Amino acid sequence: MQHFAGGLKHIGVEANQQVAILALNSAAYFECLFSVPALGARIVPLNVRWAAAEIDFAIKDSESQTLIFDRAFLPVVETLRHSCAAVTRYVFIDDGGDCPVWALSMEGLLSSSKPYLDLANNDNDLAGIFYTGGTTGFPKGVMLQHAALMSSALCVVAAVEANSTSVALHAAPMFHLADLTSCFAYTMLGAKHVIVPMFEPQSVASCLTQHAITDLLLVPTMIQLLMDSPAFQEHGFAQVNNLLYGASPMPEGLLVKVLEGHPNVSLIQAFGQTEMAPVISLLVGSDHSLTENKKYLLRSAGRAVPSVSIEIKAEDGTLLDAGQVGEVCARGPSVMAGYWRNPSVTAETIVNGWLHTGDAGYIDDDGYLFIVDRIKDMIVTGGENVYSAEVENVLSTMPGIQQVAVIGVPDSQWGERVHAVVMLAQSKNYTSTDLIEHCKQHIATYKCPKSIQFTAEPLPLSGAGKVLKRELRDAYIASEASSRERDLSKCE
Repeated sequence: MQHFAGGLKHIGVEANQQVAILALNSAAYFECLFSVPALGARIVPLNVRWAAAEIDFAIKDSESQTLIFDRAFLPVVETLRHSCAAVTRYVFIDDGGDCPVWALSMEGLLSSSKPYLDLANNDNDLAGIFYTGGTTGFPKGVMLQHAALMSSALCVVAAVEANSTSVALHAAPMFHLADLTSCFAYTMLGAKHVIVPMFEPQSVASCLTQHAITDLLLVPTMIQLLMDSPAFQEHGFAQVNNLLYGASPMPEGLLVKVLEGHPNVSLIQAFGQTEMAPVISLLVGSDHSLTENKKYLLRSAGRAVPSVSIEIKAEDGTLLDAGQVGEVCARGPSVMAGYWRNPSVTAETIVNGWLHTGDAGYIDDDGYLFIVDRIKDMIVTGGENVYSAEVENVLSTMPGIQQVAVIGVPDSQWGERVHAVVMLAQSKNYTSTDLIEHCKQHIATYKCPKSIQFTAEPLPLSGAGKVLKRELRDAYIASEASSRERDLSKCE
């Protein structure tokens, strides 16, 4: 890693410069996560699921002068060369083919450069700029310091029962902070790393057995797909001890399926966001229980990690008591330094050292945090507040529901209407009435969906595995507008 840092130094990369990376998971990517910050430069991991325009935006917005890439993104980078004039260095990290003539190869840099040994970074120096998932708008660059990243990694180390004999699989995207944090955490433990280019259920299921994986981090959607794969049916979780999950709530039905079918696997839920590097709280293995007195904790996001304090605040900043719903605010060494080139939004988000997460939740008397919704996803229908996560959780308990998202859509009578978008397993043929009646058995009628949309296509996800509800709302509104136009044309 020091050799690659030396190679980057040799071609002109300096401290405090941004270095963007656009690549699939690989050992070379892993090295970049250590080599670039070691040099004093800032790593800028790019979402591999972004469109070319979004990648172009992040490179320009971050003022990156160096772009590291692999063969999978060669066509995209060919286009970016003409639009991103500020990028003067291209580094090719794929050993599976010839390096383009306009780029420098990682192998070449390793063989021709001396190791960089002048490790003089301070805790408060920026380690990288990490772009948000864009669930509420265009991505914002989050500035994270070395201390913030190390603080979150140490919290993971403290939570998992792992050591130098552990084998961690990296199947979640490395550009996302969750897997990046696990890269640091398991390296601290001296564990072995197994890296696959991307998540593919069948190959990951086989990998668990082939490499005797003990530790695994996935988002809930990936866990569902993994458990549905034929290879998993044969081998299960094999030797997995720790299954970490996060980015979005795991449906209670899936949690129960894992706990009942795989009692030797310790489940650990991480709640957080990019702005907190990213860990805020953890629901540890001992809190995942199906016993009557603890089952309610499956709906919790756990307790604050040791380095973080959590408070629940009202809209006017008043501190709320246990059990009262308000905005989740967090403070600690992992709070971001701010949004890159966006001081006004930074000032709105960090107030007196407290990061306002935008999540609505409450803390119970035992210190467990419960997230009820994103504040912007709360639906106001007929004057009543409906938390989409509550409705989603009820729907997800129905067998055969693979994905579900609940959104608020415009309604002339109620202001907003509760609308559910549902993807069913092929073996199920529920009707809208079936789903609505199921909800009525568990929650108040005003919270139940007034309309159901069935889809055969997977729901749109951010790179962090969160459902892009903004896209679902936009698609619904566009569909309604198109329908009205057709109706008007028929009347003419």
